[in-house]
Amino acid sequence: MTDHAPDAAAPQPTPPPEQPGPATGKTATQTRQPRPGPTAALNANPPHAVPRWHLHRRMYDWVLHWADTRYGTVALGTLAVSEASWLPIPVDPLLIALALGKPRRAFTYSFIASVFSVLGGMLGYLIGYALWNPVGAPVLERLHFLTHDAQAVVVRQVGKEAVVIDVGEGRERSVHRYLLHRDEPVAAAPVGSAEYERQQVEAALRPGQRAYLMTDQYHLARAWYETYGLWVVFVAAFTPVPYIVFSSVSGLAQLSLVGFVAVSIVGRSARFFLVGGLIFFFGRRIRNFVERYFNLLSIVFAALVIGLFFLLKLLTH
Repeated sequence: MTDHAPDAAAPQPTPPPEQPGPATGKTATQTRQPRPGPTAALNANPPHAVPRWHLHRRMYDWVLHWADTRYGTVALGTLAVSEASWLPIPVDPLLIALALGKPRRAFTYSFIASVFSVLGGMLGYLIGYALWNPVGAPVLERLHFLTHDAQAVVVRQVGKEAVVIDVGEGRERSVHRYLLHRDEPVAAAPVGSAEYERQQVEAALRPGQRAYLMTDQYHLARAWYETYGLWVVFVAAFTPVPYIVFSSVSGLAQLSLVGFVAVSIVGRSARFFLVGGLIFFFGRRIRNFVERYFNLLSIVFAALVIGLFFLLKLLTH
């Protein structure tokens, strides 16, 4: 049998030329891909599945998803109102996502966040002023800003606003009178009720008497409020301190509404326009810096402003 040389490889058929699309005249490989949404820059890596118990991350993702919808601006205003009055969901992540998607509108988004946040603060003020018992106190209780947490202490010295207490083992500290309850707070007691709180902080205390140091955020806010007044509102409006607590406490304490609104406008606008300005001038390069360090920088800046004010006050007296 004669060996035959292997046949040459059969020629491959030439693929047909690509046909232009029906409407655009572009080939299939030239078809434009969908433009990524604003949150694409915030999620450059494929996201992993978020467990159900990671509520904060799930809430963060839920806030961000609005930036990829046609309702992003509406969601920004809605979140700004709720964050200041009844549900403290941070506004900054959505503001950053929207500004990154359209940097030229960064200041517009900052303006929307500022206006609606101040309106939300006014709603919180109204709740504290007229609806504290039925609405304000229950909302703060559900958010765990108002609790029955307290520490039993012994009164050592009583001043007009400050009280020296023994917290145990001979350790003494000075606290504001508004942090002390005369009666032990229990679950059945109406902690947070305006009348109950008034009775507790106005009750006479004597050296050697047992009292109860309240440690929740509401009572801390009330004590700071009595000490620093409008400065506390500014700090809450500009920093990550829960603004919702101070908006309602402002109404409860019947602070001047004009003063509250003025300070809120300054604090809220400074915060949101600073975020918008960073995105407008630096774009995506500044995103990681803003997300990681902005809250810390806002606290430092507020502390410097307040410190400068008190320094000037000392020098002029």
